[in-house]
Amino acid sequence: AEHQRQRTKVSKALAKINADLYGFVEIEQGQSALAEIAADLSKNTGRQFSYVNDGGYASGSYTKAGFVYCSDVLEPFGKIRENNTGVKQRKKTQAFVEKATGEKFLFSVNHFKAKSGSGSGDNADKGDGQGTYNGDRVREAQSLLGNYEKDCIIYNDSDILIMGDLNAYAKEDPITTLREGGMTDLHRAFHADS
Repeated sequence: AEHQRQRTKVSKALAKINADLYGFVEIEQGQSALAEIAADLSKNTGRQFSYVNDGGYASGSYTKAGFVYCSDVLEPFGKIRENNTGVKQRKKTQAFVEKATGEKFLFSVNHFKAKSGSGSGDNADKGDGQGTYNGDRVREAQSLLGNYEKDCIIYNDSDILIMGDLNAYAKEDPITTLREGGMTDLHRAFHADS
């Protein structure tokens, strides 16, 4: 009963957003949850949605990342690319093609290491507001940039949108690492606060 209640609530919210492409983190039931979301979006919007089946599962970690897309508008291009630096199933990139224009882009959905727990070395809480496991999050950001170089070659495209729960604020090291690696912070670029 709780599952159905949550499913109804989430499905209504996603339909209201009315996006062509959704990226998810913390998917608990793997492929079956993505299939439910796609079916609900199709029913609630009158458009056809599908999901990228990566063959993976949630494995009890509640941290699987995934993609749901409007197949009337987009189609996946190539195979999903998993970046398993750190915890598995949490950093994935998929290329998509917009059917009407043939325009291709990469969409990277990520869930970096949380700030909870106690770490040591560069993962210890240094008292600077970044919490524990900042070292791991920086390495995840570096790995994301390194994989991006490979993805550009594999997908033959360099347009990428990086989203997800990076467990870091705008001035923390993981975000700075991405900016210094050539990524644009869209919050800043579009003056999101104003």
